Amino acid sequence: MQFMTTTTTLHNYYLRIERGFDMTTENMKNVSLHVEGNKLIIEVELDKQFGLSSSGKSITVASTSGNVGVPGHEDIKVGLNVYKPAKAHK
Repeated sequence: MQFMTTTTTLHNYYLRIERGFDMTTENMKNVSLHVEGNKLIIEVELDKQFGLSSSGKSITVASTSGNVGVPGHEDIKVGLNVYKPAKAHK
């Protein structure tokens, strides 16, 4: 079943590219990217959470959900994951 899930995910990813899907705005969680002069400014609210990772070992705070183009410099890519360890459940 894992193979089918991976194939479906890749298929959807390629369909999004073919249709001009904008990866920079659609999937990001709690991440803001902007350019000031020649500097990339990344903003993340550290008090937000988006649940456990698939492994259950960490809690997602922010993510670009893959590599995305820098605004105004789409040939430059950034991929960001901000997370913290999941506390042991008792």
